[in-house]
Parts: sequence; structure tokens; C-alpha cells
Amino acid sequence: MRFQLWILIPAILLVFSGCREDTPSQQPAITESETSLPPVETDYDTDGIPWGYINTQGKMVIKPQFDDCRSFSEGLAVVRDGGLWGYINPSGKIVIPTVFRGAFDFSGGLARAVDRSGKSGYINTKGEWVIDPIYDEAYDFREERAIVKLKGFYGCIDTEGQKILPVEYQHISSFENGMAKVRQAGRYGLIDPQGDWIIVPEYDKLEPFSDGMARYKLEGLYGFLLPSGESAIAAVYLTALDFVGGTAGVRTEAGWGLIDKSGNWIANPQYQQMWYAGHGIYAVEKDGKYGFLKDNGSLLTDLKFQQIQSFDEGLAPYMEEELWGYLDTLGQKITKPHYGLVWPFREGKARVIFFEGMGFIDAAGKPLITPDFIDARDFSEGLARVQSN
Repeated sequence: MRFQLWILIPAILLVFSGCREDTPSQQPAITESETSLPPVETDYDTDGIPWGYINTQGKMVIKPQFDDCRSFSEGLAVVRDGGLWGYINPSGKIVIPTVFRGAFDFSGGLARAVDRSGKSGYINTKGEWVIDPIYDEAYDFREERAIVKLKGFYGCIDTEGQKILPVEYQHISSFENGMAKVRQAGRYGLIDPQGDWIIVPEYDKLEPFSDGMARYKLEGLYGFLLPSGESAIAAVYLTALDFVGGTAGVRTEAGWGLIDKSGNWIANPQYQQMWYAGHGIYAVEKDGKYGFLKDNGSLLTDLKFQQIQSFDEGLAPYMEEELWGYLDTLGQKITKPHYGLVWPFREGKARVIFFEGMGFIDAAGKPLITPDFIDARDFSEGLARVQSN
């Protein structure tokens, strides 16, 4: 069986490389990514295999019928039919007709949508425009604020569509913990929800405060600011991660290491890669081998894995001998490495590729839903979208 699996794995990976929106990531991006505009209804492709939804027992509760679809959010899911997008409820009934060129998840009772002309606005759960589609781009509401773009410039609106910031900035990130980063005249600063400056724009790069420290870049090097705007740690690092739990990863000529809030080394710089993996644990790589490092500077695991991913719901994927398994926050293996590909846990379940195809396991590594699917996505609100054999 193991010999057969080794032969089959390349073919499996080739098939699932088509899951472009859903490739397991090893490391969260530091910068905010933008969502591409969906194609018009006359310019979309479909693989001819419709999508449906299963429940947590693996039963198909919404029959496969959609060209494409998304996970449920606030009781509604985005679906595509004939190249246009609308929304269904958990019973599979279309409650907002498929009339949009693009549609996205609901958040706080509002969802951004794109009309047939390509302009973006926001609709309510009845499908009514509550903020007219007048923007070239729009982003999800966060902390009752949304970023919009018009004629190459960015602004910020509230849930009533009123402008908090005029559409005149080079870039504005989504709000996080009561602040957003703004680029003006090529420099970054931070603003509060009213649009007042927290940190004036004078940095090459600047991230919102995390654990009481803001990561900045000035003259090619990274350092950290206090909430007062004063420098807490001078800009002397080639690259840096945000502070979490009193530690931050930073890179020097010698490699990545860990520092505390005084800039003292907790783990000396020596790693070629480092990212925060959750639960007070960092993922590190040295000489092509990966492992996990505690935030006190001691190793949780040896550097012995071919690849690793971050922790989700207390479990992280690892790769040995070209196959994947999961380990816990103590570094103990929950499953042996025998899956062709794996994804993070969501709602207590993870998608994995078995010898027979894609299915789901529980947090103990026990097969939960048999591998009956060509493709499947994570559970959300008790339902998962699938393409069945």
C-alpha cells in the first residue's frame, strides 16, 4: 500500500494544485493582500463538476448544482450560477438572486458586491444596495470601517457610507485594534477610527501596534515604536516580525532570532526562516530542516521536518518522508505522516488527502468523513462545500 501511495502522490498533488484559492500556506503574509475582481459572466471557466455542501456527518445536504461557491458566513453563502453571483441559506435556497459580477462574505450584516459594470458597493441580507456601487474597489468592513478606492486613491467609510477619510490617500489598510496604516506622500503612519493621526506618516513601512509595539522600517532597516511614537528598539534589523507575547522574530546578517521588548536576544540569530506559528511557538528553518521554537528560546522539536505549517486549533501539519501528519503544541505527533496533503483544522475537522481521495479527520487523527470527494473546503457554520466523485 505504501508503495502504491508513493506512486499516486504526484498525480494527487497535480490535481489539487488547481485549488488556487485554497493552497495550504506555510507562513502568513506580512502585507495585506487584495482580492482580484471576479470575471464577467461571459468570461469565466468551470470544470463542469458542480459544487454542493455536506454537513458534519458527511451527508450531502445541499445537492451539487453551483458553478462555484464559498463558505457560509452569518448564515449565508456566496454561490455562482452562469457566471453571476448570489447567496443561499443553509437549506440551499437562493435568498439573494445571482445578479452580481462579484459577491463576498457577509460581515456585520453587510457584504461588498460588484455590479455588472464592475463598480463596488455594499448590500444587506435582503440583497439591497445600502451603499451604492460607486467605487472601483471596496474591502470588507472591520470595526465598522471599510476601505474604498476610487480613481487610484483610497478612503474610508462607515456603515452608513459616510466618509471617515476622504478618498485621497495612496493606501489605507483595514482597521485592526482601533487603528489602520495609511500611506501619504510615500510615507506610512497610523490613524484612529476618527481619522486622526496616531503616528504621523514618516516611515518607509509601518504596521499597527501588536503587543504594545509597532514595527517600522526606516532607511532600509526595521525597529519598533512605543504608543507614544518614540522608538523603543532602534531600526537595526534587516527584517522583523510583530511582537506577540513579549517576543518578536528579527533578522540580522547572521539569520533570524528572537528578542524581548528591551531588544535582548532570547534566541540567538541563526535561522534562515522564521514565522510566528501560534500558541507562543515559532516555526524555524535551518539548512533545509524545519522545527518549532518556544518563545523562551528553547526548541519544542528538533529541526527534522521537511516542511511545517502554523498551528490552528492547537495542531500543526508537518512533513516527513514526503507525507504529512499533525502534531500538537507539546510537539507530540497526533498522526503519523501518511497523508498526501493536509490543511489546517477548522471547527474540529481538517481536510486531508487519503490514498482514495480527499476526506476529513478529527483532532485525534481519526477518519471522520470518508474520502469521497474530488475537492472539498473547510467547514464553516457546520457546512463544507464539496465536489463529489
